[in-house]
Amino acid sequence: MPTSTRGRLLMLLASWLIAFLTSLLIMDGNVGQAFLSPLTMLMGFLSVSAASAIVVQARNRDQSERPED
Repeated sequence: MPTSTRGRLLMLLASWLIAFLTSLLIMDGNVGQAFLSPLTMLMGFLSVSAASAIVVQARNRDQSERPED
């Protein structure tokens, strides 16, 4: 499991891409239907939520490591 912020964000992008490609396979290559499928939309929402949490965690970690003036 990657611990860097960039690695975690790339893992999220990869999971959404896998869900999109799975939907594309199920929808017989129809990109519009695959993009608007419930699986892809749910994975998109969860990915955005998780990405926001990752960014906030990284920001909080950076602030806690800085010495206070």
